Amino acid sequence: MANNENLKPNSERTPSERKALAKKAGIASGKARRKVKKIKDYLEIGLELAISDKQGNTYSRKEAGVIKLIERYVKGDPKAFDTVVELLGENPAKKLDVTTNQPSVAFEVKKDDIKNILTQINNLADE
Repeated sequence: MANNENLKPNSERTPSERKALAKKAGIASGKARRKVKKIKDYLEIGLELAISDKQGNTYSRKEAGVIKLIERYVKGDPKAFDTVVELLGENPAKKLDVTTNQPSVAFEVKKDDIKNILTQINNLADE
């Protein structure tokens, strides 16, 4: 357990000790980065797996997640709103004080509408 009695400042270490500690830290940092990258890669693969809805439409898990997020957003879910705002890189919370959890306007969104929006987004990404 570290405490002030067993800590030695770098100013009291020899150059070779500092170099050895820096090397050890660099190796540990690389190992941690590789672990995080591997987890991210597995997550990306998992999100690309296909699933089908009750109507037989096939989506990637990523697309299905976006569809559900948009459905919750349109229904007025404040957490979905925050997520969408964050993903879009906007932060109106700094400019706007939202004091109610109820949507001011109710919308009904059909899955086909969301599918069309996703298709348009994919087409834009391909251009």
